[in-house]
Amino acid sequence: MGLVGRIALDGSVVATYPDLALPESFDWVSVIAGKGESISSISDTYYDQFHLYLSGVNILANGGFEDAEPGGFSSYPPPIVTGNWGRYRQAGTTDVSRSSTIVSSGTYSGRVNVAAPGSSVNGYFFQDVSHTFIDVDTLDLELDVMIWRVSGEQSIYLLFDWDRSLGLSAGTCRVNFTPTGTYVSMFGESDTLAAISTGSWHHLQIFLEFNLPPNLEAERWATGFSWSES
Repeated sequence: MGLVGRIALDGSVVATYPDLALPESFDWVSVIAGKGESISSISDTYYDQFHLYLSGVNILANGGFEDAEPGGFSSYPPPIVTGNWGRYRQAGTTDVSRSSTIVSSGTYSGRVNVAAPGSSVNGYFFQDVSHTFIDVDTLDLELDVMIWRVSGEQSIYLLFDWDRSLGLSAGTCRVNFTPTGTYVSMFGESDTLAAISTGSWHHLQIFLEFNLPPNLEAERWATGFSWSES
């Protein structure tokens, strides 16, 4: 048994990565949603109902964007932000803000709208959670989010011990949604999956967990992908 990564879309597991190689511990986990790549095309995506479950307990704040983000936009490299979302953008034509136009639940969602093409127009929400994973062999981490694609390509990232100044991390999981496909990269493993449609909500789940004995594994997946839905 070892550490296993899984990707689920709209309730179905679409990719599994057994025996992932991770460092023994982490001090920080960072969640990023938006456009963090040097891609010149325009893009527009809404995000809602973020959860980051550690052993069934949500450790991410303001996942539904119901509370306003503090302050303005961060310059690069963005600072560590806990307890709410930080916002980063390279140019004023990129909008990173909460929106009431399209929501999955509640009154607001988060929107990243890159309105003009160019190599310096990236923007994203980001949030950092401080937690030391003493023993990776007992890790049970799950990221949940609802995504509404309008156009272009954007990504969801899980970064472990993200060093902003160097642009590096101890481990990276990325799910990149594009008009032609969904591209997954998880600790060096990768897959190309079918594209998700525009104009409707899609449920993304990213799992990193110690591979359970068969009887407990069956119980976990039979109860809806998570020990807790709170």
